[in-house]
Amino acid sequence: LLGGEHLVTLGAVRAAAHKYPAMHIIHFDAHADLRQDYLGAELSHACVLRRCHDILGDGRIHQFCIRSGDREEFTFAKTHTEMHKFDFSGLEALAAELCRTQVPVYLTIDLDCLDPSCFPGTGTPEAGGVTFMQLLNAILTVSKTNIIGADVNELAPMLDASGVSTAMPFSRKDNKSILSNLRRNARGEGRFSTEKRTQTCICSPKDRTLPERHSRYLLCPPPKGVQRTGTHFPPQGPNTIYFS
Repeated sequence: LLGGEHLVTLGAVRAAAHKYPAMHIIHFDAHADLRQDYLGAELSHACVLRRCHDILGDGRIHQFCIRSGDREEFTFAKTHTEMHKFDFSGLEALAAELCRTQVPVYLTIDLDCLDPSCFPGTGTPEAGGVTFMQLLNAILTVSKTNIIGADVNELAPMLDASGVSTAMPFSRKDNKSILSNLRRNARGEGRFSTEKRTQTCICSPKDRTLPERHSRYLLCPPPKGVQRTGTHFPPQGPNTIYFS
């Protein structure tokens, strides 16, 4: 998944966890996103990893670059997630262990993990982030694992008059090759992938658990004979996004 605010991750994680119950999440972000609710809403970008924890349980969410959150979030993380503050310390050891066990991995990247000096175009920038090359190397490290899905979110170009935020992420040829590698793994064609991609929809158009604006999920390749029309296929319902 490319684009959107961070709550879009929840739909993809729900779908992926249905097929891969033992899935782990690797999370790059400035914020913990572990609130039980935000301004009374349990479905919020500030709560998305808490909702993912509701699905996966303890010990399967690995967070990096975290440098913002309230006391309750950090208290929750101590016993329920693996949190690495400020940078990617511990990522190589984690990736090696995940490669050894070959568990399915979902990667979610909130671009505000980057320092606002090199990436100001995001809704909630936080000082003290990583550099673009550090993020690039981290993605290369994670791409060695059994990736079954990924998303990159929270780019807000209207907040960056310089344009540097849209010029930098995933625009160079080598960056596109990394995304291509993640995509091949998610499709069951990568070096470390062990299962074939799903061939059927997991969430039906009748599933209204998420608000309508967040209810289009990344699920499966387009059915044979169906032509692409924008981001979804009306014959299959408004809640379906396909990729191939």
